Amino acid sequence: MPARRPARMTNTNRAILCACVVVVLAVVPLLIESPYTFRLFILTFVYVTAAASLRTLALSGQVSMGHAAFMSIGAYTSALLARHGDLSPWLTMPLGGLAAMIVAVLVGFPFARVRTIYFSMVSLFSASACCRSIRSSANTRVISTD
Repeated sequence: MPARRPARMTNTNRAILCACVVVVLAVVPLLIESPYTFRLFILTFVYVTAAASLRTLALSGQVSMGHAAFMSIGAYTSALLARHGDLSPWLTMPLGGLAAMIVAVLVGFPFARVRTIYFSMVSLFSASACCRSIRSSANTRVISTD
């Protein structure tokens, strides 16, 4: 007897599943009362998002060591705008994502043809440069800690 192949998910089923996940993710925070549980929920899905994007990159055969740099650029921009711009976090989060996207395009475009180990080296360099620039801006008091 031949081995059965697992059933493939159709586009309709995938869309329904995605819609259900979005609804659950929109409703669950409304039901959480504890600030600790809410923070844990947020951090879990930040890490799930990071892992999913790294998996997508790994499927292409690349290894990125600078992936977290773009997440930190978005978070750093969002925090600066919320703290010093007195803007709502709901506005600063998409702006932080936009800032990370702009930096990713500026960094990624020149290195688009880099492959194998050189891609890993470039991504490691971008993460290191991001970390150094954030530390140097903190040392020059761009960010006040009051």
